Amino acid sequence: MGISRRHLLAGLGAAALTGRRDARAASTQYDYISCCKLADGDFAVALLSRKGDLRATLTLPARGHDAAISPDGRSAVVFARRPGRFAIILDLQSGTIVGSFAPPPGRHFYGHGVFSSDGRQLITTENDYEQERGLLGRYEVGTGYRPLPAFDSRGIGPHQVILLRDGQTLAVANGGIATHPDFPRQKLNLATMAPNLTLIDLASGNLVERAALPNVYHQLSLRHLVEAGDASLWIGGQYEGPLAGSPPTVARFQLGRGLQLLDARRDHGRAMKGYIGSLACSRGGERVAMTSPRGGQVTIWDVLTGRQIEAFARPDVCGVAARGAHFLFSTGQGCVHWHQGRNDLSPIQFDNHLRAL
Repeated sequence: MGISRRHLLAGLGAAALTGRRDARAASTQYDYISCCKLADGDFAVALLSRKGDLRATLTLPARGHDAAISPDGRSAVVFARRPGRFAIILDLQSGTIVGSFAPPPGRHFYGHGVFSSDGRQLITTENDYEQERGLLGRYEVGTGYRPLPAFDSRGIGPHQVILLRDGQTLAVANGGIATHPDFPRQKLNLATMAPNLTLIDLASGNLVERAALPNVYHQLSLRHLVEAGDASLWIGGQYEGPLAGSPPTVARFQLGRGLQLLDARRDHGRAMKGYIGSLACSRGGERVAMTSPRGGQVTIWDVLTGRQIEAFARPDVCGVAARGAHFLFSTGQGCVHWHQGRNDLSPIQFDNHLRAL
C-alpha cells in the first residue's frame, strides 16, 4: 500500500465512519454498550443513551470485557474476560440476549473481536493454551457462529483485533504474555515476553506485516489499538517491567516506518502508571484518547503531529468511545463523562471498555 493510497483511505475514513454511525442511530434506541458489575454483584451488559443514561442491563454468566458490533448495528457479541469461554449474542433492536457460543476445546477468549465488513464472519482473539500460541478464531455468523479454521496470530497473547478500513486487513496487538487457565490471571513468561503488532489478510490468514519494538522494551505488552484518520495505528501498552521513571506506554504504527514509541509530556508513563486500558479515535479521525484506570488519567493526542495535547484526571476511568468531535468516558465508580457533562450511575461499576453502537 503506497503513500497515496494511505492518504486516500484517510480522506475517506471519516466519511465512512460518519455514514455508518448515522445508519446505526436510525436502527436502534441504544448508543453505547459496556460490560459492568451491578449493585447485587452480578455481571452484566449495560446499554446506554448518547448522554450516558442507562437504558437496559442484561445479566452475564461471569465478568465480560468488550463487545463486537455487527456492520448493520443490529447485533452485538459480548466476550468473556480472559480466561473465559462465553460469547453472548445480543439483539440491539429489542435489547435482548438471543444466543451464545464458546470457542473449540483447548481455547479461551481474550475478550475482543470484530466482524468482517460484510457481517458474515466474526473474528476473535483466543489462546491455544496447550500449544502456547495466539489464534484468531473465526465464526460463521449465518450458521449460528459455527467455528471455521482459525488463523495463527503470529504471537503470544493476542488481545485486541480490529479490521482496517480497507475491509481486508486485520490488525492484531499480540501482548506477548503467556497464560494458562490453570493459573487464571498469572503471567508466565514476563522475562521472555515478545509483544508485536501483526497485519493479517482476512481472506487467507497470510501475514501481511509484523512489527515489534526494540528488545529493550520487550516488557511493554501491546494490548489495545485503534486506526486513526491518516491510516496510522495507535497502540496502548501495559508495562510489565519496573515502573521507576516514566515507562513507555504509547506506540504508533505507520506503513514503511514500523512501530514508534511516541513522545509524551513529562512523566506521562508515571502518571498513567504504565497502563493504558482503552483507546478511541474521534469521529473525524484527528484525535486519539487514551485512558488509565490505574492512574486515573485521560490523555488526548493529535494524530497529525503525534503529540499529546491534553491531559486530565478521571478517577478509575477506562472505557472511552467517540462522541462526535469529543469523547465519552466511563469509570469503575459508575460515572459517565463527556465534554462539559457527567452522569452518575452508581452503584454500577463499568468495566474496561465502552463502545459506540
